[in-house]
Amino acid sequence: MYGYSSYARTINGEVYAWGDNSYGQLGIGNTENQSSPVKIESLSNVDEIYYDGSGCSVYAKMTNGEVYAWGDNSYGQLGIESTTYKQSTPQKIEGLTNVEEIYAEAHSVYAKTTTGEVYAWGNNSRGQLGIGNTEDQSRPVKIEEYGNTQSIKRFYRSSNKNIILTDDEKIYVWSFVILPE
Repeated sequence: MYGYSSYARTINGEVYAWGDNSYGQLGIGNTENQSSPVKIESLSNVDEIYYDGSGCSVYAKMTNGEVYAWGDNSYGQLGIESTTYKQSTPQKIEGLTNVEEIYAEAHSVYAKTTTGEVYAWGNNSRGQLGIGNTEDQSRPVKIEEYGNTQSIKRFYRSSNKNIILTDDEKIYVWSFVILPE
């Protein structure tokens, strides 16, 4: 549960949602609030559910490593290359496979794959995605600043910083700071 929306995954990989649905974050094809659990019919074989810091953008990692997203898309944080502000049904994030973990916070999203790669998308107004620019990304972009020859052992994300530990034990850190005007 996060904010005013709640999710439950069954042992069979089905997902039920209820509560606030202002951005379509329940994934049931509309924006009507629900006072009792409703099955997200378009999802099956869900391994884990993730949501960003607002609770309005939701991600489902499937058992096969694919990812589906729905809800608020104001910064492209759903990764579906759409300009639709609200997405009320789960959409597959194309080109993103073998996902092991998802980190979503403040409209910026990161995915670590089983092959040790990290992808980022969404809000990038302060360069927080770590991709060498400050443009928002509506599609996952591979983070390559740590070098192409290394595999990522761990990816850590906290409030305003990202930390990568590579297989050869090198650490890479980037962050953003909001300065007073």
